[in-house]
Amino acid sequence: TRRPENLDAIVVLSGGALIPIPADEPPYLVENSWRRCQLAARLYHQGSPCPVLASGGIVFLSDRPPPISHVMRSTLEEMGVAAEDILVEDRSRNTAENAEFSAEIIRQRGWKRVALVTSAMHLWRSERFFRRAGVDVIPIGCMYRSDEFDWSIFVFLPREGAVLQHQEAMHELLGGLYAFLQGQW
Repeated sequence: TRRPENLDAIVVLSGGALIPIPADEPPYLVENSWRRCQLAARLYHQGSPCPVLASGGIVFLSDRPPPISHVMRSTLEEMGVAAEDILVEDRSRNTAENAEFSAEIIRQRGWKRVALVTSAMHLWRSERFFRRAGVDVIPIGCMYRSDEFDWSIFVFLPREGAVLQHQEAMHELLGGLYAFLQGQW
């Protein structure tokens, strides 16, 4: 993935974090959040420094602080993104709020060319929310899945990871249906 030219900022969406039990260890990102940060850092390093906005708050009331975007900031710093180039949006609880609250920051800063980084399966829905919030983003996805299909009997047998992939796909489809029924699209 190549960084678009004349980029004003990179927005990277959260996908979750976990707090170890017992909580004497720091929180850490789930794989899709980590991969999104990895791609955002790679884009950041492909040109002159630009702001990176990590978007994600505390999703569930039962979650303990910090907001996911704060964990993402630490991860981005570990990946070599300069601390002064990282901003956080830490109020959002879902994709619609990621777009709404990030759009406020984008407008305040006067950014015009903004890359939106998230997982490939989440990209179509998040891009739609950002456009609805008035931000014309350049969508850049990570964690693409192969489009090749292995026509063998073994494809139909239960395998590790299949349930998680189906769960993620259902989450995106139901999230899109919910947004449509709520009149958000």
